[in-house]
Formats: sequence, structure tokens, C-alpha cells
Amino acid sequence: MSCKRLFLVLLMAGGIFSMAAWAQVAAPTPRGFGTRNLGGGSDVNTAPTTPTGNNTALLQTLCWKVEGLLRQQHYDEAEVATMDLLQRFPNDEHPSSYLRQIQNARLAMEAPLRNMIVPKVEFREATLSDVLGFLHQISGELAADKKPLSFVFQAPPGAVLPTVTLNLNNVPMLDLVRYITAAAGLTYKVEPHAVVIYKPQPPPAAPVATTPP
Repeated sequence: MSCKRLFLVLLMAGGIFSMAAWAQVAAPTPRGFGTRNLGGGSDVNTAPTTPTGNNTALLQTLCWKVEGLLRQQHYDEAEVATMDLLQRFPNDEHPSSYLRQIQNARLAMEAPLRNMIVPKVEFREATLSDVLGFLHQISGELAADKKPLSFVFQAPPGAVLPTVTLNLNNVPMLDLVRYITAAAGLTYKVEPHAVVIYKPQPPPAAPVATTPP
């Protein structure tokens, strides 16, 4: 075989090998679609964008939990469960919907307190019991249906109850509750059937780092 024919044979063989090698390269796939290497192997993309299998069951279970808490009007617990759902499934549309429902429900519960304008408030070192009694009484006088609101103080055993000194005119009931709790070092939350005033718990102490011996 002449040198020229031998060169053409080698060139053609090299081209066929190059085409075969090119055919073994998998084209890139969009994220969320699994591919396998030629000849077997594991999935290239291991994190699908939508929950499947056990993830779908978990998502449904967490949604049922939040919706049950919403029906029971347990909005604090529903918010905690929703944040857990959001952390587990950040791309799902349910958490944002649940958070809007919780916010709207809280605004609706606060509406009667915004609409009540207390004409005059004068406390001078009043006990918290007397303050809550006044709020209960005046809310019944100001409510359209003449039904007083319930004000509940949650105190740990042996807690020292603070006194309140305030002098205000024409103040919305919701703002009055804020002023009272701020003056007494307390906080509050509006629930479906009561305004709960309580002492906030200090955050848990951070664990002390230890150096191994």
C-alpha cells in the first residue's frame, strides 16, 4: 500500500473514532430532569424542583397541620408550623398563602380594639388587676354590641405584678393596651376570645463552647 493510501485509511479511521467518542457525550439537561450516564450509573441531578414520593406525602401532611390550626384559630401555632413548612419546601406556594391568612386574621381580631376610642385614662400606680378591670369595663361601654372584651394576664407563680401610671385622652383601645404593656414591661397578643397580657420569656442561653482536652 502506498503512503498516500495508508494516510487516507488512517484519516478515515480517526474520523469514525471521533464521531463515536462525540456520540458518548450526553447533552446538558435542564435542572430537575434526571439523566443517566451511558452504560448505567446514578442520576446526575439529585434535587428535583418539585417534591415527589415521600416528599409529596410530607408536604401534604404539613399543609393539613397548618390548615387544621387555622380552622381552630390557633394562629401562633399555625405560624410556627408554616415557617417549618417554608423551611422544608421554600419553592412551594402554600406558606405564603398561609402567612397572608394569619396576618389577615390577626388584623381582623385587632379591628374592634382600633375602633374603640377611650375618652380618658388616668392611672396612678394602679395595680395590673385594676387596670385590666378598667379595660374590661370600658370595652363593654364602647362596644357596639355592649359586650365587654376579656383581658387575661398570664403570670408565672410568684411573679411580682407591676403597677401602671398613665394619663391619656381619646386613645384607641389597641394603643392603650400597647402603652400599658410597655409601661409594665409586659407584652400582649390578641386572640379570638381574649386579649392576653403576659411577661415575655428571656431567650434561651447560648450553649457554652467547650475546648476538647
